[in-house]
Amino acid sequence: MVMNQTPFTADQLREKLRIDPNDLDGALVEQPELYFHAGHQHTVMISCVDAAKEDLKALDAEIAMAIRADETIKKRTESSILEEVQCHSVRRQSYAALLTLQREAGEWQALRDAFAQRAYVLKDLARLFVAGYFAANATKSPAAADTQYRANVAALTQARQSQKPRPVIQS
Repeated sequence: MVMNQTPFTADQLREKLRIDPNDLDGALVEQPELYFHAGHQHTVMISCVDAAKEDLKALDAEIAMAIRADETIKKRTESSILEEVQCHSVRRQSYAALLTLQREAGEWQALRDAFAQRAYVLKDLARLFVAGYFAANATKSPAAADTQYRANVAALTQARQSQKPRPVIQS
């Protein structure tokens, strides 16, 4: 079964979930594409799981027909045939492959959901940025801001006092 491949692996997309608050514009630009890739791959994996389930049903039927065709044992009940089908090595391998596909589909679903959540986080971070939350002074305590203000006033006062007096022009 050939799967459509996304340009990103699950691990690469997982790394892209991290948001750099200093690069919000880049994160906002790439968000739709990343969400698309995660959602697309999830859809592809769901299709693969559905195909594997159908293949497993067909395999079960083939094994059951082969068991019924074996005439060395005359009296077989349907439950005994079903048990033999369940224990058949090829069927067990096929079922293990189905479980692997289901796990991968679940991983892609989690990534898709995480990127949907990331979109909301980006919107909130953009609002915080516009409100000045990430500005250098926004993280200072009121006492630190007051100290900075007093230092600025002192520096301006000293700069004014050290200037030469201007000549007075008389009219």
